Amino acid sequence: MMYSLQGRILRTIEASPHASANVIVRLLAQQKTRATPLGSVYTTLRRLEAKGFVASCWTPPTPRQGGRAQRVYMLTAAGRDAMEAD
Repeated sequence: MMYSLQGRILRTIEASPHASANVIVRLLAQQKTRATPLGSVYTTLRRLEAKGFVASCWTPPTPRQGGRAQRVYMLTAAGRDAMEAD
């Protein structure tokens, strides 16, 4: 099982598909006592996307979010395979 930040993020996305980076940080905080900085999560998400383990897309802006779009992340088949192989 992957205990690195990459592994924890992959498991978090698997459990909560279409989660934004902010949601992922909150979910990681629930799993662990030490906070994970948002910048570390963004960097790791970019690496996982470059490896093909996650995919992302932008949500349409909503009034509740102040009109801003959010990037959300989904686990890919390659990401599932990487989790199972470890």
